[in-house]
Amino acid sequence: HCDGPTMNEFLLCAQPASTLFTGSSLVGEKLSKELHGKVFLEDAGFDWKILGPDVPQSKVHQDYVAWQCDQDAYACSGQ
Repeated sequence: HCDGPTMNEFLLCAQPASTLFTGSSLVGEKLSKELHGKVFLEDAGFDWKILGPDVPQSKVHQDYVAWQCDQDAYACSGQ
């Protein structure tokens, strides 16, 4: 675990054959340029949730449902 600039420096030094990136689209574009396209972008800046008709009407509850979806999707994979 490290901050973004440290990981960026590591990737530039290591020159990996490929990298899977799941962050912002701006950083994804930066990495794509710096690593000469050897980056697979996943979920970069695209964070939609498709929910059914039983979603609570309150914004607080909707935010909780969206947060829980993220936890289910990313926490189980170690991201």
